Amino acid sequence: MKKYHLLLLYVFFMQSCSKINNEIDKIMKREYYISTSRGMRNCNHLINEMGYKYVDKNRLISPKPMVFDYNELNWLKENLCDFVKKSYPNLSKKVMEQVQTISTDELRSRPYIFTNFFTNFDEDVYLLKIKDTDNKIYNVYLIKYLDVDSVEDDKGEVIDNKLVQKIRFENEEWYRNFFSSEEDYNKNKYARNTTNSIKEKISNRKYNTLLEEEKEIYKVFEGKSYTFEEWKDFEAKQYEIYKEKQNKKGFWDNIFG
Repeated sequence: MKKYHLLLLYVFFMQSCSKINNEIDKIMKREYYISTSRGMRNCNHLINEMGYKYVDKNRLISPKPMVFDYNELNWLKENLCDFVKKSYPNLSKKVMEQVQTISTDELRSRPYIFTNFFTNFDEDVYLLKIKDTDNKIYNVYLIKYLDVDSVEDDKGEVIDNKLVQKIRFENEEWYRNFFSSEEDYNKNKYARNTTNSIKEKISNRKYNTLLEEEKEIYKVFEGKSYTFEEWKDFEAKQYEIYKEKQNKKGFWDNIFG
């Protein structure tokens, strides 16, 4: 009887291992595709070899997104106001005046949100949220991207091509075009025009500034302030510590607590 039970355990163990190996094989063999101007492009090497994370057919998360240098930040600062006027002409006069005074440090601190490959090369996208006086949010996308430039000789003839880094702005219409339906777009918005979430309500109560705060205080615990993301990380770490302590309990601990 004992041998029979051992045999059943062995069979169960082997079946479990087989299922795990099958799931691993599925993950390893999964095909990843990203949308480009030339159609869908296989991006397995980006995921499996270069450390990108897959979001959807439009977006990846780069392990090392390009950052804006000093001259690029100055260009963004100088040209932002004109771009915002053309893209969002209904913004209040008060907020437009604030846009004119935005600093390069504020632009530098805007969060990286995703990378796309619509032009077949990396386009690393950063997000600037502009909050109007009625609390509506308007998105400006700051993009640093790779492109091909021609190399010409003294006669103006093209002799070679090279990859160069460039920058540009985009508005919400550009981002909307990533999605084939309004439903998909609404699910993937980076900001809504209504204040629904608790986090947004807390932010709007505490701040009335041009830029929607990325680092508002969400909770204070034992004298330390935490942002929303920091608090989630803190809770997760505390839970891991709790589980570790539970796993380390010995025989008498389990009896007497």
